[in-house]
Amino acid sequence: MVKDNKVYITCHMAKFTRLPYTVSSHKSSLICEMIHMDIWGSYRVHTHKGYRYILTLVDDCTRTRWVYLLKHKSQALSTFQKFMKFISTQFQATIKVVKSDNLLEFHSDPCQKIFTDIGVLH
Repeated sequence: MVKDNKVYITCHMAKFTRLPYTVSSHKSSLICEMIHMDIWGSYRVHTHKGYRYILTLVDDCTRTRWVYLLKHKSQALSTFQKFMKFISTQFQATIKVVKSDNLLEFHSDPCQKIFTDIGVLH
């Protein structure tokens, strides 16, 4: 909202469902030790192959990003399992911590069981 050439941040803050994260300068010391992930979508217009969602994965150490296209949100867990295998093979690294913004797909019982079985903190 602009009034008298001033921008009032309160109007924008009132629309937030929760407070924004604080800026952090922390970085993991090992490649792929901590992964941040998020799912974007569903997009109204899908790709010519029917993809409507985007799974983004970010390495906390290098800030390298991987992007996966998904047709359904339910593909997120199997895609993440393939990603963990890729990281293990290509970088000889093990994912220890996964951070997400409370994605319901990753709080399901099957997902939590997989994380527990392989020792990943979520």
